[in-house]
Amino acid sequence: MMGILIPSPILRPVTFLLIAFFCLNLSFALHEDQVGVADWHHQYLGKVKQAVFHTQKTGRKRVIVLTEENVIASLDLRRGGIFWRHLLGNNDQIDHIDIALGK
Repeated sequence: MMGILIPSPILRPVTFLLIAFFCLNLSFALHEDQVGVADWHHQYLGKVKQAVFHTQKTGRKRVIVLTEENVIASLDLRRGGIFWRHLLGNNDQIDHIDIALGK
């Protein structure tokens, strides 16, 4: 007579963890039509007050921007992305930006 196979007491927690892991993994799935609709992280710059263009010897074309929202950032002009971004404090004031090229 064939009976139902009951896992040993050692395998029960392992089986439970595997099932929980697979269920958890499915709950974090993102459908293709939801991409860009409910993203969790965006880096914004704001309205630009001043911009300084800079081309490095390696051929990288960048622009350093200062915004009304107290953000200073370096933008990659070839790829359109943010190379780096820094949000200044409310009491930090910058009147002018310039690039000093060192040797």
